[in-house]
Amino acid sequence: NARGTYRTDQVRHTVRPILNFDFVNTKTLDSKISFSRRSIATYYGERGYIKYANVNEPRLEYDASTGEPKGLLVEEAMQNIFTHTTRPEYWPLVSAAAPMTGEANSELAPDGRFSATKLTARNTDPYWYQNGLTLNGTYTFSYWLKGFGNAVGKHYTARIINVSSNQSNAGTIPAVWTRYSHTFTTTSTTTAYVGLEAPDNSAAIGDQLSIWGAQLELNSNMTSYIPSDDRFDSRSTTASYYGKDGLIKYAAANEPRYGYRWDGRNIVETGLIAERTSTNLATYSEDLSYSSWLKTAGAVVKDETVTAPDGSTNVWAFVSSTANTSHNIREQHSGLSSNYYYTLSYWIKAKGSQTESGVYNAGPGSSITITDLNTAAPSIATNGTVHNASATYDPNSGWIRVEYTTVSDSSGVINPIFTCRQSGAEAHAGDGTQGIYIWGYQLELGNSATSYIRAIGATFTRAADVITSTAGTRKADEVAVFNLSDYVDTSEDLTSYVHASTDFVPQQNARYYEMTDIQNTTDDRIISYYNVQYRVLREAGNVNYGVYQSTTDYSDLSEIKQASAYTKDSTMITADSGGFVITDSTPGPNMKFDNIYLGSDYTFTQQLGGHIKKFSLYNKALSSSEIVALTENN
Repeated sequence: NARGTYRTDQVRHTVRPILNFDFVNTKTLDSKISFSRRSIATYYGERGYIKYANVNEPRLEYDASTGEPKGLLVEEAMQNIFTHTTRPEYWPLVSAAAPMTGEANSELAPDGRFSATKLTARNTDPYWYQNGLTLNGTYTFSYWLKGFGNAVGKHYTARIINVSSNQSNAGTIPAVWTRYSHTFTTTSTTTAYVGLEAPDNSAAIGDQLSIWGAQLELNSNMTSYIPSDDRFDSRSTTASYYGKDGLIKYAAANEPRYGYRWDGRNIVETGLIAERTSTNLATYSEDLSYSSWLKTAGAVVKDETVTAPDGSTNVWAFVSSTANTSHNIREQHSGLSSNYYYTLSYWIKAKGSQTESGVYNAGPGSSITITDLNTAAPSIATNGTVHNASATYDPNSGWIRVEYTTVSDSSGVINPIFTCRQSGAEAHAGDGTQGIYIWGYQLELGNSATSYIRAIGATFTRAADVITSTAGTRKADEVAVFNLSDYVDTSEDLTSYVHASTDFVPQQNARYYEMTDIQNTTDDRIISYYNVQYRVLREAGNVNYGVYQSTTDYSDLSEIKQASAYTKDSTMITADSGGFVITDSTPGPNMKFDNIYLGSDYTFTQQLGGHIKKFSLYNKALSSSEIVALTENN
């Protein structure tokens, strides 16, 4: 009570449990429990991100929204039919004429890594499908979706085509990662295709979204995410990536890249990097002293006291002259495809107290201005045909990487002119010492930036990463307590208690737990399982001594709390949280158990597909009122 006294209006049992597996509160796996799973598997961690459990590592999961522990996750074996589950740009059927391009490893994904691709629209009707699928049965298609900027709230459609009953499931693009699922049934087909169209009736140039964790499984419910098995095969050129120290590194040809990205607060992993081929159309991406860089009212100086984003000291600054005029530097690009999309990216940093930098002629009638160069919050303003502009500040070095998409003019020319500015004044008298550092200048075809491509004296093409992707499989979780007699005399009176839950309707006959005498081959069993209602089955020597069925339909995804007491002569009393139903069974022969299986049967084929929160075993047959109290208060 609030007064600190004991309540006398509630029943409590008088013995401690012999076994007490409280997965929610301890968040650990007791050493008495044998656990096995012959594959990796995923689950939600405490911070709401998806985590990856290694082979034979249990999954003690948390609620992604509240952060509260959910218990031990136990699932059946399952295969994800999809390949390239985090890279829709690799799917076999994507939009014609490339109305979207993908910037790989550019967005923080549900697994807390920069493993998501940001897809950017440049035309109408963007879509991504996996096609030519051989299907027969009931399947569930699931995926995470997230939009950015103007794409949020626009229409998208998930489509399942060339099946018995074609399906179109429409929705709006969310602003945060959201997992959706769609279940369908089909007779035998070898031509099915499954995928997304987004935005499918209102796409505009510059719309951005991400699709991640796509899954197609032969199951009537969505299960935990099963990643495809993606492996690096080859890449015929060098390529760059961010190391753990935040500096750009260079991987040799045919060397895989596992990088890191700054998420605004921390350096986080990207996982395996896979990018399309791209060419840096600049001829000198780092050295501003060459004649390809045209200078007006200013000069370039090398400053080896400044460290470049790759850790080198090959840094050049453009310094404004003392003339009262516009001070600028540019590398003009001609001979491009006319009226086509190109993306510029570069690192910039203030020299001295310079606060602004502008770029005009970034495309027909377009310009871009970066202000607050000396702060952790640079701002960016655009005008004209500039899309997806961003300025990312690195607090460790003070460098800002600027990225934006523009359009070449009708003559196939892009002429970005970098200006030194002071407080918005393009024309001003410089002091001959202040200016801007520019490093890693890159111009590439497409409407998203890729990893840095170094150009020294000529354009350079980074080859595509060739990735082999095969369907991923999650093996079954196998949880058991063997040799139960080591802990309790199972021929005596016993009481068992289980608290479990599922995120969806379990498969028929899915086990909450099963106690057996398999070792002694007498086939004594107590089975706690789902079959629309919650049920407890008692068998002795292969003879069925009754099924005890709740009055509650648990297909509404309710949690279950259940307790059963067994006496020496095998009389059983059971109660559950649905309606506190108590049943006195017909006495049968004395029963004995040697193993307990949690969330599964003894063959490990009828997994719960949910969470075991708690399991307790008492060496006493508790009374009717006591087991009811367990399901009410435990």
